[in-house]
This record gives sequence, C-alpha cells and structure tokens, in this order.
Amino acid sequence: MLHIIQEIMATDIVQIKLEIKIPDSKWLSMINRKFFNLQISILSKYLIGENFGITLFEIRGRGLDVFIKELKGILIPDSFHILFEAEDLLILNVRTRDPWILAALVKNELLLRYPLTIKEGIIMIETITPRDKLDTFLNDLEKNKIDFKIISIGHYQSSALISEKQRNILRTIYDEGYYEVPRKRSLTSLSRLFNISPSALSESIRRIHKRLVKIILQL
Repeated sequence: MLHIIQEIMATDIVQIKLEIKIPDSKWLSMINRKFFNLQISILSKYLIGENFGITLFEIRGRGLDVFIKELKGILIPDSFHILFEAEDLLILNVRTRDPWILAALVKNELLLRYPLTIKEGIIMIETITPRDKLDTFLNDLEKNKIDFKIISIGHYQSSALISEKQRNILRTIYDEGYYEVPRKRSLTSLSRLFNISPSALSESIRRIHKRLVKIILQL
C-alpha cells in the first residue's frame, strides 16, 4: 500500500478553468446560438459504450415550448426524454452519437465540477486532475481540432492525505515487514515501538487504511 500512497503524494494535481467551443455542426451549438436567451446547463454526463453518450440538461427561461419544438426537429425521435417541465424550467436527458467531448473526459478521468454552463456555443469547464491526465485531454482536443481557451490554471491546494503521525506509523510498520507475507513482525511486537497497546495500534492502522481506501476509490 505504501507505494500507492507515495504515487498519490507525488502526483502533480492542478485546478483548471477552461472554455471549449462546441463545433458549429453539433446540435447543441446550433440550438444554443438560436435560443441565446435561455440558460442551458449540463447537470451530468454518462458514456454508453464508445459511440453513445447521455447528457442531463437543465434549461431555464421563457419560450420553452418553442425550444422543445425546435429540438424535435433537430434530434432523432426518442433520442431525448423530458424528465420535468414547467413554465420556465426544463430537465431532459439527451442521447447522442459520437459524444466527442464526453469520451475524452471519461477516458482521461477528469473530475468535473457540475453544473457545466453553456453560453454562446461554449462549454465552461472546471476540473481538478493530475497534470498528465489534463495534458492528454488537451492534446485530444487539439487532435480533434476543437478550439479551447484556458481561463485559469494552478496547483490544487488541499490538506495532507494523512497526518505526520500516521505517516510515521505507516512507514515504520512497512519497514518492519508488517505487510510482508508472512508478516515479519506481529502487531504486539510493533506496538512496543510506539509505546501503545496492540489494540490502539490496530485501530490507528485501520483508520489510516480507511482514509487511503476512500481516496483511492474516490468515495
């Protein structure tokens, strides 16, 4: 487990805000430009296989009946479903072929901050991600000739994964062979190094493991 911790701690995490221009040929760009008075946001995105994606939209404003009529003329029948409809609010799922940006986001495991705002044919994205994954994502956009603009970028500041005391415990029991199979030293033997009881050391180790597992599994 220690090598996983070291990898996480050594990773260069960045926080970035960028604007991605939706190609003019895409339905979302066309309808956003036509209904510029509506507030269109993306609440979530899911990839289904390699060729299809599902996007949950929130649309706010007046004239939604005209918007829906226009949508029916652009999209394939049964490719979208209205989940909620009110005078000035619409929630709908849209299934699209060739989800160009969604596929790139999923492949590079970018953690997005929702909702994503869409304005004048541009998606505004904020993400926290390892620098190498961000570089791959931006390269994918360039290869597909997608225009984008970086608004801001910087190192992500967060609290330490584990405390210095917990790190010392982990380092010591690792060096003493606690994680070897079979173990080189027992819990009772190791507890003497910290002047605590075996049960106290066991509880500390479980707390460390729980913290690291939650980070690794993104829970």
